[in-house]
Amino acid sequence: MGSCNRLAPLKEKQEMKAYQFLYCPCIHESAWGTVSLHKTKKGAQKAMRAHKAKEKQDFDKMFKGKEDEFPGMVFGMHENWCVGEIQILP
Repeated sequence: MGSCNRLAPLKEKQEMKAYQFLYCPCIHESAWGTVSLHKTKKGAQKAMRAHKAKEKQDFDKMFKGKEDEFPGMVFGMHENWCVGEIQILP
């Protein structure tokens, strides 16, 4: 039988973290959802900016020139984006 003594000792627990990009499509009726996970806060922020730009493009296609039909409609008015830090458990 083999012995577990030959295995390398475990290093002390190191706290690991990741950053999540979260999106809530409707602040009144929806919950936050994780869109993506990243090693850096900068990476999560980059993903959030790209997602927000795409959503703005879609919003403009849908509502551009229809201000009379939808008075007061502002991009991002009923949705939200954020970056959060999470701990990775061993």
